Amino acid sequence: MRDVVQRDIRRFLKAGFSKIYTEWHSNIGYDGPRTDWPTHYDLDILVDRSDRLFIYASTILKFIDDKDEDPRRQLTSVLANTTNEVYNSLDRLYYHILESSRHPDRVRQVVGTIILLADPLAAGTLGQLLRLDVGGIRLALRRLQSVLVIPQDDDRPILVFHPSFHDFLTARSRAGHFYVDVSTHHTNIARLCLKIITTAGCVRRQGTTTAEAGALTYAGQYWFEHIRLSNVSLPDLAPFATMSPPSLAHAAKINDLVSARNFFDDYITVSKLRHLIFESG
Repeated sequence: MRDVVQRDIRRFLKAGFSKIYTEWHSNIGYDGPRTDWPTHYDLDILVDRSDRLFIYASTILKFIDDKDEDPRRQLTSVLANTTNEVYNSLDRLYYHILESSRHPDRVRQVVGTIILLADPLAAGTLGQLLRLDVGGIRLALRRLQSVLVIPQDDDRPILVFHPSFHDFLTARSRAGHFYVDVSTHHTNIARLCLKIITTAGCVRRQGTTTAEAGALTYAGQYWFEHIRLSNVSLPDLAPFATMSPPSLAHAAKINDLVSARNFFDDYITVSKLRHLIFESG
């Protein structure tokens, strides 16, 4: 069975490399003879490292097929990370991909949010939640197309390619300085959601962009879930919300409503939040 899977992975890699080779040479206008790339030896190394794990092979191909990079250099950098254990190999590959970004702090902020969202968000909506413009979001994710599905359309959601990426990032011993503390990050997302909710009372409903509306809908629907998964209680979050006098009363009403319910088992629906934000006096 092991041999069968390894043969399938070899075929998968060969087909992927052939496509990358053809597209790259087409882009640079090369029409000379086809070279042996990758070599049989290089392919053997990659098949051996994958150890029947297709996600490893798939992630390698996505990383090498970076349109902004020379695929030969990408392959060389992957082969330079030597290890014999498959999950360690995948960890090292994930780490290498993240390290290739020129904006590590922004990567931690953006990717940490993406992997913990209750529902995937598009780049524009994610930018509204994080208070970043779409350009800032795309800059942070520029070299991460091998681990995230990043649509060109800013209205389509960004997705995590495989659950193993989430597992890697949320394990301190594996992710190193890219580690995402789940509880702390849920706290940060909850604060951002509360800021959106408590400032929405001052924003006129007409003229709201799709991204703004999407961020408010997400905040209204999932702020409570992020608090539930965080390391603080709702009252601890209140000072971090950007509250103008008109919206302060709405936040107080939200606090009262939550305190009257079972904190960890009940949710406030979007319709109730909209009533509190837009219709309460």
